[in-house]
Amino acid sequence: MEQYLRAHATDPGGVVRSTRAVLRAKAGDQRGALEDVRQAEASGKGFVHFHHTAYNIASVYAILRQPVPALQWLRRTAEEGWPCYPYFASDPNLANIRDDPSFVAFMRELKAQWERYRATL
Repeated sequence: MEQYLRAHATDPGGVVRSTRAVLRAKAGDQRGALEDVRQAEASGKGFVHFHHTAYNIASVYAILRQPVPALQWLRRTAEEGWPCYPYFASDPNLANIRDDPSFVAFMRELKAQWERYRATL
């Protein structure tokens, strides 16, 4: 990652920097994780697949036990192109917010949407 970011400092879409943010959050480096989130968000503006970066950002906030921003980013992820209920339901990065009432409500909505989509396939 470091080599890529040296070669591609702008990190188009913010995917690599947001992935590093997840790793930093897991390692307990809150300051580094949040700085990577800030930079990933800035470099992702207008990027067509930003929903992947948004999901990583949601994961960072979940790992850091910050359910409000985690849910905001999860909603954005789903609204902007990646409403993947099965993945959200099983991703261990979201474990710290799984019992939060807002997360439970969001997942209920997402599951209903997922089931509607499956019924039309």
